Parts: sequence; structure tokens; C-alpha cells
Amino acid sequence: MAKQNNEPIARVEGEKDVHAIESLRTVAFRCMRAVGGRFVLGWLAVTGPIAFTIAWIVAEVLQDGYSLRQDYISELAALDARHAWIMITGFLWLGAGTVALGIGLAGALEGMLARIGSILVALAGVGIIVAGLARVDCRSRLAVCAARIDAGDVS
Repeated sequence: MAKQNNEPIARVEGEKDVHAIESLRTVAFRCMRAVGGRFVLGWLAVTGPIAFTIAWIVAEVLQDGYSLRQDYISELAALDARHAWIMITGFLWLGAGTVALGIGLAGALEGMLARIGSILVALAGVGIIVAGLARVDCRSRLAVCAARIDAGDVS
């Protein structure tokens, strides 16, 4: 069994402390051990975009009057959407998969730029989750909604 080296990756003299980035790597390793390893993180990272795409297709088929070319994808999760939960689930799964990808990359890659990139990937996943929960009020192509938009009554 190989000895685990807990020392930080090589530091150049005078370089700022990369303690926060090293901490992320430690959290990533702990997370991978706690949830069953890289397999689970990889599974989430791969199935996130697949689940999002399936949710998009299913929600589009079930939403009357929705057009892939004319409507925004977030309108499938609007407050007035027929089956908004489908698209919300897709957004959440995609976000969780992107966070898992960021955590997996942080544990697998070495170097400060790679870790910064993995942090940004994980933050993008958090942003996708927030976007999935921040629902639009209504579909912009509907006359009722267009009037509400013109009046400034929607967010």
C-alpha cells in the first residue's frame, strides 16, 4: 500500500499560499471515499446532461404550444407550465452532475490552474441548480404574459 503524501503540491518560493485549493482537494478525496468513490461522481457527471436532455424532450412534448425555436428552455419550468417539475428535475440533475464533475476533477487533477478550473466547474453546477429553482413567471410568447411583461408585472 502506497504511503499517502499530505504535503502540498510543489510550491515556488514566494508563491502565495494555495491552502484553499489544497483544502478543496482534501474535501474532494473525502467526498469520493464517503459516497463510494469516483464511480458515483462519474455516474452523476455523465447522467446529468443525459437526464437534462430527456427532461427537456419530455417537457417539450407535454407542454402545449411550446416551440424549440421560439421559446426559452426555462419556460418549460415556468410557474404556468403544465409539468414544470420535469424540467426543474432536469436542471437539478444537471447541476448536481456538474458539481460532481468539479469535485471529481479537483480530486483527480494536479496543479493550481487545474484546481481553479475544477472549482469553477463546481460553481457552474451550483449556478445551474439556482437557475433551475429560479423559475420564470410565464411564457413570453403568450399574449397574457406579453401584456404582463409590458406592464412590468413579472420578474
